[in-house]
Amino acid sequence: MSGLDTSVRRTTILAVALLVVVAAALASLAAGDASASRKASESQLKAAMIYRLATFVRWSDGSLPEGAFGVCIIGDDSMASALESITSGRKLLGRELRVGHLPDVATAEADCALAFLGHTRHDAFDALLERFDANVLTVSDMPEFARRGGMIEIRSVGRKKLRFEVNQGAFERAELGVSSRLLELAVEIHAPTKAGG
Repeated sequence: MSGLDTSVRRTTILAVALLVVVAAALASLAAGDASASRKASESQLKAAMIYRLATFVRWSDGSLPEGAFGVCIIGDDSMASALESITSGRKLLGRELRVGHLPDVATAEADCALAFLGHTRHDAFDALLERFDANVLTVSDMPEFARRGGMIEIRSVGRKKLRFEVNQGAFERAELGVSSRLLELAVEIHAPTKAGG
């Protein structure tokens, strides 16, 4: 009888331990799903902001390639998916939008009118500015992007709150016009560098 009681106790302990392990695994999966959901939500907000910000930018006549308005996403899967979803059926400057997801700057096509560099691609910053030196709007959520020479830097400032910085000098060097309204909404503006300064 004592042996039977011991066996029952051992079985009960193993069952409880198994339940604890399963519960921990489920909690971990739930946390992962919630994290993925938050990330997707932030990507969608940033995608919507990118689309909206582009409407405040002016490309000179003849500076855009023929056909669709090309948006190149470099190094950010979630942003590419979010932009494709956000821009589906929409137009920009009277053109259909075409979103391309690229592994690196070197594979970028010549018809990009807007290039977004994912915040994890610090290594590609210089190549981005060299590759898209004129008539291409450069955007990123990488810290210090605007200060270092990118045009628009998107910043997260709280739960589902986004702000942006503008580098006015970068717009001028790329021969792109920027609406005064966009400058009014920016939290920080990096002014054009004076000649000789």
